[in-house]
Amino acid sequence: MAYVDLTSVAIVSFLFINAAYLYRRWNAATLDMFIDKPNEKGDMVSGAKTFAYSEYFSMVIYYVIVVAVQFGINIGSLMINCPNGSKSNNVVAAVMITFIPWALIFASMIVILILFPGFKTAFSNVIGYYVVAGSADTLLKEMLVDTNIESIKSEDKETQTKLRNTAETILKICGNVSVFINQISPSNFTEYWELLTPLMKPGQATDDNKLKLLSLSYQRDKIGEVLWLIYTGILVISYTQFKLAAQPCVKTPEQMQADQASYIAAQTKQDENTNDTVYMDTQ
Repeated sequence: MAYVDLTSVAIVSFLFINAAYLYRRWNAATLDMFIDKPNEKGDMVSGAKTFAYSEYFSMVIYYVIVVAVQFGINIGSLMINCPNGSKSNNVVAAVMITFIPWALIFASMIVILILFPGFKTAFSNVIGYYVVAGSADTLLKEMLVDTNIESIKSEDKETQTKLRNTAETILKICGNVSVFINQISPSNFTEYWELLTPLMKPGQATDDNKLKLLSLSYQRDKIGEVLWLIYTGILVISYTQFKLAAQPCVKTPEQMQADQASYIAAQTKQDENTNDTVYMDTQ
């Protein structure tokens, strides 16, 4: 019986889960993350902490779904490729092959991304930026005055100096306002919003624009996170599928006895047919 490889099924299902997760969290960022609210006991709760807890909860649900689906595919692979094997052994093998690498490798990557969010920039500053660049460029051009230092004019010398310093900071950081979005993340958003405020056109420092910029920075950051998860997940799937292909088909003693009885019966029938054969001399 030819081996039935379910690697493509595992990868496609994993990619689908990641797409659903990204879609579900795409517009999750709100201005409430900057607002402290009282809980049922009357104590003030940080909006940022509440948002972080919602992120962690979503990540746990995502992880459980991924592992459950991969476990189902792996146990299905063992059942298909070892139909006469021990079901209990197949289940144990699927548990060991699935849960250990997904816990040691994939879960570790999730923890790393939570503890060290700077890792996301490997993807968020390239692919994430490419996705949101158009919207970010349009929004920043609508919000900000010309960042050319020579064009900044103000009757108030203090305001003019503040504008010059802010413009110089932006130009020193990225050299181009269009890539400024790469410097902004949900964790430092407040700092950069305050930095940009002096350079905004009149009437542009609104909650609507603030939410748009926050969403773009969050979406860019989330793309970096999901791409790391996809990269790591495909690695884990490749490993688990290799282990499944190398997994021997173990049978129970009862199944082995049944197979032996069937073999003996087949051999006995073959011997009887051989003895019944009549050979004639044609000479």
